[in-house]
Amino acid sequence: MNNVFSDRERAFETEFACQGEKAFRLSSQAIRSLARWAAGEMGLNAEASMIYVRRAGDLAVEPDAVSRMESRLLADLKASGIDMTEGRIRLKYQRYLAQARAAAL
Repeated sequence: MNNVFSDRERAFETEFACQGEKAFRLSSQAIRSLARWAAGEMGLNAEASMIYVRRAGDLAVEPDAVSRMESRLLADLKASGIDMTEGRIRLKYQRYLAQARAAAL
């Protein structure tokens, strides 16, 4: 009987870890898509865009990555003379996250 509970506990722990990993991958993908969009809005060339997206991907592993990325994009877009709000960036992120989830199905 004890083995049954141990097996179930391990199964739940494994499932929890898999869900966390999947959420991280989807969020990372959405962050990269958001950075790609921002690079296009700022008019970055192909090489600069690739570097910008890569740096955004690096940010994805940090705690509170989404809000940090939103703040960074807002600052970068405003510095480029683009009228942008945090709400519009957040909405874009949510759309990219929904697309990543749909593609993962």
